[in-house]
Amino acid sequence: MANKSIGSVMIREIIRMKDNGLSNNQIAKNLGKSRTTIIKYLGAIAASGVCLKELLELKGEDLSELFEVSNALNPVSREQIRKDLYSFFPYLEKELKRVGVTRHILWGEYKAKHPQGVMYSQFCEHYNKWNRKSEGYTVTSLNLLE
Repeated sequence: MANKSIGSVMIREIIRMKDNGLSNNQIAKNLGKSRTTIIKYLGAIAASGVCLKELLELKGEDLSELFEVSNALNPVSREQIRKDLYSFFPYLEKELKRVGVTRHILWGEYKAKHPQGVMYSQFCEHYNKWNRKSEGYTVTSLNLLE
């Protein structure tokens, strides 16, 4: 199930395997989890500033509470992402007329300014919807980021 937290046993296994020198890919394969899930938890572990040996000594409840990772965006941040994205599109439209400028280059600029923004495929999809404004579509009529 998407966005479901993993349990303390799985977190403990990630820590143990990382402490034993396994790569992120090896950990993901051994635990049957995606590499991005492993990276997400290892990022939270690194951000905690607690050494791996100390983390392994924590109780299960404390461990899972410490590394509860949330993927869900709250409605406020969704709305802000939408505003940031659509306010970037007039600039994108103008810049695409220049020789050698691609959507991918401009998406890189967008991500530099808005690191929590959408990924490239969603960027292109929303730009295409926004660009159809001349066909009667409006930004407010689009069901975005849902």
